[in-house]
Amino acid sequence: MKFTYGKLKRRVTIIGVMLMTSIILSSCGVKRVDITKTKIEITKGENYKIDCVIDPESYKGKAVWNSSDNDVVTVNEIGNLRAVGVGECEVTVTVGEMSDSVTVVVRYDFNEIYDKYCDSSWATVASDNSYLTIDTNPSDIDDYNNRDAILAIMDVNEALGLPESVWNDMNSIRALDGRISQTYDGITVSYSYHPDHGLLVTYSYD
Repeated sequence: MKFTYGKLKRRVTIIGVMLMTSIILSSCGVKRVDITKTKIEITKGENYKIDCVIDPESYKGKAVWNSSDNDVVTVNEIGNLRAVGVGECEVTVTVGEMSDSVTVVVRYDFNEIYDKYCDSSWATVASDNSYLTIDTNPSDIDDYNNRDAILAIMDVNEALGLPESVWNDMNSIRALDGRISQTYDGITVSYSYHPDHGLLVTYSYD
């Protein structure tokens, strides 16, 4: 097939317009960016993929992800989170001129702590990671406390970063004091004591 100069010029012009239109649409056509959740709660060491909706779906540009605190959460170029430390931060995605963010809360893994320090004969942990309970006298024997359970309480306090004063308060509690609750960095510690029932401690999220 032979092209005259006029036909060839029109063909090149049409191709150029199509390419320019494609470039404009891909770089400037973002109408909306939405992270599907407003808050994400995960445990330390966990991985999580953030779902993000871009309008239009045909947008081909690059999404840029950032974490406000890499000591709590790191995020890669496709929105995969890695929980590296306990705490709270914001993760932001930017596409073109549009952006959205989500609050990420990283908690301790009570199941992991249970496996490391506890025994089923005197401790229980929720399958949903919402609480951990240690009972130093589960059989309600008069004036008895399980030594391993007491040591586990001390180890768990340390693993959760609780101040030493919490153990001091536990160690000096009396039956008439009733149940005491204290909260530190999102962890609530509730405990009570009776000579016939021992020390009962529950760790939960605030």
